[in-house]
Amino acid sequence: MISIRWVAKQSGCLTQESRTRRVTLCMKVVQKRMFGSKKADGSPFIGEVWPGDCAFPDFTSKRARGWWASLVKDFVSNGVDGIWNDMNEPAVFNVKALRITICVYGMLMANASKRPFVLTRAGFIGSQRYAATWTGDNLSNWEHLHMSLPMMLQLCEEVCRLALLRRYRLLPHMYTLFYHSHTKGTPVAVPVFFADPQDQELRKIETSFLLGPLLVCASTSPNKGAHECSHKFPKGIWLPFDFGDSHPDLPVLYLQGGAILPVGLPVKHVGEATLEDDLSLIIALDENGKAEGVLFEYAGDGYEFTHGEYLLTYYSAKLDSMAVTVKVFKSEGSWKRPKRNLKINVLLGGGAMISALGVDGEDVHLAMPPESKVCNLVASSELARKKLFEIIRPIPDIDEPESQQEGAEFSKTLVDLKSGDWLLKVVPWIGGRIISMKHRPTGMLCFCCAIYTLQAWLSYVQYPKEMCYFINR
Repeated sequence: MISIRWVAKQSGCLTQESRTRRVTLCMKVVQKRMFGSKKADGSPFIGEVWPGDCAFPDFTSKRARGWWASLVKDFVSNGVDGIWNDMNEPAVFNVKALRITICVYGMLMANASKRPFVLTRAGFIGSQRYAATWTGDNLSNWEHLHMSLPMMLQLCEEVCRLALLRRYRLLPHMYTLFYHSHTKGTPVAVPVFFADPQDQELRKIETSFLLGPLLVCASTSPNKGAHECSHKFPKGIWLPFDFGDSHPDLPVLYLQGGAILPVGLPVKHVGEATLEDDLSLIIALDENGKAEGVLFEYAGDGYEFTHGEYLLTYYSAKLDSMAVTVKVFKSEGSWKRPKRNLKINVLLGGGAMISALGVDGEDVHLAMPPESKVCNLVASSELARKKLFEIIRPIPDIDEPESQQEGAEFSKTLVDLKSGDWLLKVVPWIGGRIISMKHRPTGMLCFCCAIYTLQAWLSYVQYPKEMCYFINR
């Protein structure tokens, strides 16, 4: 006799043409209470999924989540040890416009008020607070076994946090770009060839783009980070930098020679930022030792800026006699400059930079080190970045021919399991599907699809005739 824990799989959709009275009742409740996802005219949205036409409870609604919880409570009272949420995103066939809500839907469905065992296929950043995730329709082969490690150990939480913090730090620059877009019609993000329209090779680049003088180089190769890819640059000086957040899954940033990039503090949300916060300028000198940049500041909302209620600052930097001087050479707007600290960071190459502190609105001077020290700083920076990437190098995907995969044939050999009056044929791997179930006393054979395997087995005791028809349909 095999000791088995029952983890029942449920789908987050309700079929219209179910053969069980219970699900039909649920469908009517969804329509009557209008908990389901609705179309523009208010009628329930019906989408085609594996069981046929289905309606979807609106898990963004607190009332809908409470109603669904009451159904699950009754469901688990049959002796279920855990819940496996499958199809818990609007996985509708022949629909392409669900990518934005698809994961939030699964996270809200998985949210529970107790401490049960909950497994979910769909999720979002933060879903790990409520449920463990599985990788979806994974296959019984070595490639998918390999991919299960990075899929389950990290769902991009770390790199998403770094990317968001980086974006918040770049908000002063982004605001300025949008101001120029509003006043001059210049695009915020442009292809790389905009920096050098005469270079035909730049027109082929699809993994990099420009945010003003800021070049963002990403990677679309599963086995290479952006830092490992070969990037083609427009003519001129392009110096790499980061915020101490280098990561193989983040784009590499380059600043064009002759540009000054204003950046803010790493805040949690824009509401935390104030005008009095410290301001930083990242400076890349051109071949003449000069650079310029602009910073636009305003209330963040409303149209008061159209009446002059803003502060537009033009900064300049110049290298003279082994010292860089940064100053404000022009200002616009009715706002007064706040009393705040200013940190200037001059890029040297290889990610290295030197810094100095001052007060915004006043001249800030930074002594440049001799060339030998600059070389040492650049070499040290490149070595530190290399070591960092070695530590956090992601697990690469493997793409080996099947003939070279030792033991691959065993994952395709079905195994017989006996439990009471039942004989099961299963795929021999963790999470492997049950292919068929045979009732030995009667010889009845049930072929199970991947979605309804556990529900069918659990429900057979209560609805033997209906469920056998349902399993084999």
